[in-house]
Amino acid sequence: MTVDYNKLTVQLEPPTEELYNFISSYFNTYLDKDCFINRNDLTIATLKEDDKLLGVILLKNEKEVQKIKIVYTVIDEKYRGLNLNKYLLDFTYNFAKDINYKCLIAHIRESNQPSIKSFIKYGFKINNKVNKTYSDTKEKKIRVFKKIRYNSMLLTVQLERKLNDVINKEVKMDSIVIGKVVKYDTITGEAIVEIFAEKSIDMAWKTPNNIGISSRGNYE
Repeated sequence: MTVDYNKLTVQLEPPTEELYNFISSYFNTYLDKDCFINRNDLTIATLKEDDKLLGVILLKNEKEVQKIKIVYTVIDEKYRGLNLNKYLLDFTYNFAKDINYKCLIAHIRESNQPSIKSFIKYGFKINNKVNKTYSDTKEKKIRVFKKIRYNSMLLTVQLERKLNDVINKEVKMDSIVIGKVVKYDTITGEAIVEIFAEKSIDMAWKTPNNIGISSRGNYE
């Protein structure tokens, strides 16, 4: 089979019986139909050529750790080998980036080498620190991840005390300048901070409560 790549679209869709049946036709999903349709922590994106469903990616939003977990990715078997999985992964990467998340993760059975190779080809790495197995077969669980790369990002922080004239002031963490204040609410003390560079973003994610506003530095 062939596809017209110019007609391919990926978009978010609500869980439906049609999508459940599409996924479960390829996977022995642990979700029953009602649970799939009614859960609010799952995000679904579909790959279509016009109105023809070619693939689905099922995501779990792990908000507390700022990660998107790829639960299932499915391409219609008639259209495999056409690099269509990349469209779903590109969409997922940009989706995670738009909400300022840290990374994408997925768990794959060790025997599913084609899937593992597909993720690695896309830039995922294997986390060798994970040593878990699937409960049904005791097969080793391979965890892959891909960090989201940013040139800069906006981070909302709550300041411990009210300040004046903080717009464009330096933002420091552990005495290192990591960004500047771009917006500040004098009533709530909530500041929106633009964080510069990937290393600084990693620092801000790990210990956001250590952010401080410089009284002297200014980015204008």
